[in-house]
Amino acid sequence: MLTKDKNICGGELIIKGTRLTYKSVIEILKNMTIFEAMRQYPSLKLEGIIDCLIKLKE
Repeated sequence: MLTKDKNICGGELIIKGTRLTYKSVIEILKNMTIFEAMRQYPSLKLEGIIDCLIKLKE
């Protein structure tokens, strides 16, 4: 689930429960597979990645 909190990452869109911004996840996925990203960033779950990809498609 994507959310905004003015106290986390300056109010940027983030994956709920993490400090990973939507923009950073999209950049990460430009350089590695979903599974590599999940290994590299343990707080990044498949649901969060899917939410980011859906947002990108909008």
